[in-house]
Amino acid sequence: RRAAKPEESQEDLVHLINKKGEDLRVIAVWGTSGDLGLTSIINAAYENIDIKMKFSCRAWVRVVHPFNRQDFIQSLVAQFRSDEGVASQFETEKKGKELAEEFTRYVNERSYLIVLNGVSTFEEWNVIKTCFPKNKNGSRIIVCALQVEVASLCAGQESHVVELKKLSVDQTIYAFHKKVSQDSTKISMSMPTLDEVTTSTNNSMLPINEFPRNQPKGGHERNVVTKSLTRLKTIASAMEVPQLIGREKERSHLTELISNQPSQGLSVISVWGMGGLGKTTLVKDVYQSQNLICMFEKRACVTVMRPFNVVELLRSLIIQLNAESFAKRVAIDFGQTTNMIATMGKEKLTAELVSLLEKNKCLIVLDDLSCTAEWDHIRGTFLKLENACQIIVTTRHEIVARHCSEKPENLYNLKVLEYNDALGLFIKKYKGL
Repeated sequence: RRAAKPEESQEDLVHLINKKGEDLRVIAVWGTSGDLGLTSIINAAYENIDIKMKFSCRAWVRVVHPFNRQDFIQSLVAQFRSDEGVASQFETEKKGKELAEEFTRYVNERSYLIVLNGVSTFEEWNVIKTCFPKNKNGSRIIVCALQVEVASLCAGQESHVVELKKLSVDQTIYAFHKKVSQDSTKISMSMPTLDEVTTSTNNSMLPINEFPRNQPKGGHERNVVTKSLTRLKTIASAMEVPQLIGREKERSHLTELISNQPSQGLSVISVWGMGGLGKTTLVKDVYQSQNLICMFEKRACVTVMRPFNVVELLRSLIIQLNAESFAKRVAIDFGQTTNMIATMGKEKLTAELVSLLEKNKCLIVLDDLSCTAEWDHIRGTFLKLENACQIIVTTRHEIVARHCSEKPENLYNLKVLEYNDALGLFIKKYKGL
């Protein structure tokens, strides 16, 4: 049987970048033979004369490991300056608040094109993207991803895949992008959006706009100032890599709770507490611990999106759980496999997920469930499993936590930090500003 073709026979990267739309868009590029051929294709678009004229700020950055926010932003600012002329390149190097102010001015006032080379994990991308506001100046970010699942997730849960160039029989370059309808501009203008940023220590979502939606004359200007100040504070305080502070006891307890679950069937652990306590950071820290990595054959960590979409949630789980299989067979049938998952409905996605869970011992994190109905939409997939499968749910609501975890011993209420730990966290976040 013939393999399914990508969305289009072939697409041009310049055309993808130039597609109409004022929202910030991400295009993730990936190749079946690693980074072979990626640089030349991206560079051709980056140096295209129309692209140069369209974007007043351009930068090309190789992501270093471990990721350093301050070095990353300094590199972007240095390249933004170079587009303004020779004189601006001799400005003194800025740090902390001054650097954040200059960077914020560029990304808020200019249309920019940024190439990120070497993004290796979705977690890394989640940290990087908090630097960029969701404004409407037509900016674009090109992510050069090392793994196919990372490329797909960086472009968004509703991303589509197109072929950019076929280098040889087993070497093909693909682009993942969010497909925008012709009426997208009208929709974005008529429907208000909630701009959000992620704090560097607990990944809790904070609304930027603090003013009511119906404002008197002059409210728009105050709103812009509020957004800029909030974004500025977020960037300035987030120059360090996110880390768990003051939660060593909770981390140890949660790790032990996961380790002591039955070796067969489904176990659900619910971590609940008010917003901003650091539930996500705690759970992801435990999820990445070496002890637990060795315990499970496959793992997946998915943040539940709003509005809730069970189909996209299932797709994300399958992509992450199937990551190793993707890596092994992607060179020969990537088009068929990716498009197969992209076109599956709920029933087929559920069957595919059950197949993966039945064959492997799995750990799944469902971050930020907001109501019992969301759990009810997906729980049937896991109920009849004989193989060991553990699910960690994070939620703000006790009623949701109890609904997901039927065993009282699997409920974990994350409390407010003790005074000394809270003080240490504050000092750690804001020192040097």
